[in-house]
Amino acid sequence: MAIGASVPAIATMLRLNSDEQKGWLEAIHARSVSRLHLFGAYTIVGTVAGLLALFAGTFGMALGGQGAKHAFDISRIMRSFWGFAPAVLVVIGIVAVVLGLLPRYQQIAWIIPIYAVLSIYLGGLLDFPEWTKKLTPFGWINKVPLKAIQWNQAGWLVLLSIVLVVVGYSLYRRRDLVEN
Repeated sequence: MAIGASVPAIATMLRLNSDEQKGWLEAIHARSVSRLHLFGAYTIVGTVAGLLALFAGTFGMALGGQGAKHAFDISRIMRSFWGFAPAVLVVIGIVAVVLGLLPRYQQIAWIIPIYAVLSIYLGGLLDFPEWTKKLTPFGWINKVPLKAIQWNQAGWLVLLSIVLVVVGYSLYRRRDLVEN
């Protein structure tokens, strides 16, 4: 579910460069709107989209499970939202770096969810080594809600995502704007 929640976040953030290439942001660039404001707007909307998708999926699964004979407590299932949200944030940070560093090749950001599905969910069938799961942010999450959230690891992932977004913005600020 967290991998699926990263898809709207990636799609929203990649709109920044595609909107520039289509010329939709020329009127905004002509005004006194800073790059920080523009980059921040796309990043915040992408973050909200990803976290809302994760929350909706988790809450929907929690509500759907209430019809079962031995239903889990909703709060126990909602722990998976808090457990997987840092991984979605790291994906947003990686996409921010890709936006600033490789605007022409921004589509490589889609490798993150594709590789996550291959390594985490199909890795057992394909006999991938255990370390291949750690190459994706989703591989660092404990088996939540079956186990407790590792808050120190979640904190490091959130900190990493903040650093990646700052690096992505600094790279975006230094590159040339795309002209239509």
